[in-house]
Amino acid sequence: MRIGISAEIYYDAPVKSGNLIARLAASLLVALAARAASGLSGEPAAAPERSFRIHVLRCQWPRDVHGYTTRELRPQLGKCPLEGATFVVETADVDSYCWDRHTIELTREGTDRLVAALGENWVRYHGRNQAFVATLGEKRLYAGVFYLEYAAAAISFPIIHVERRDDRLSFRVRDGVAYRGDGTRRIGMRAVRDFFRSVGKLRCG
Repeated sequence: MRIGISAEIYYDAPVKSGNLIARLAASLLVALAARAASGLSGEPAAAPERSFRIHVLRCQWPRDVHGYTTRELRPQLGKCPLEGATFVVETADVDSYCWDRHTIELTREGTDRLVAALGENWVRYHGRNQAFVATLGEKRLYAGVFYLEYAAAAISFPIIHVERRDDRLSFRVRDGVAYRGDGTRRIGMRAVRDFFRSVGKLRCG
């Protein structure tokens, strides 16, 4: 016997009414459980393996990693294990993502969690030149250094500029050479935009 979760029921053989009712009830329970797992929204819940993360590594530039270009920096950061990160910004720590300005704003709770782990001086000194790796699931998207963007004209790898706005932190992810030109270049990936749209956190884009 095949039972569809719809108005139609397909039969391969005659079935007693008691067995049919029991099977229909079981199928209904399975459907309700699946819907509850998706938050009753009708949309699939974001799978954990698709979470966006920013791993704050122990490596610092230029003490531990050297160079001024992505080509120089990437292989070095590839040797820094993500498991040894001093802090990981999780998707739950992100309040919103602005595609137009490629700015990630943290929640108050995420801000408090970061400050508790890394300290106020880490924020005051714009991340202390610590290296980072941004990931989506198991895939490494881009890597660079927390750095003051206005001082980044001599480097051409990704940077994250840390700012405090009231009681929240924001991360502005930029190409280090942006200030050689019109200041509009950014590190932006459609996969990141699409991910934040899927979890309802996409803004201005």
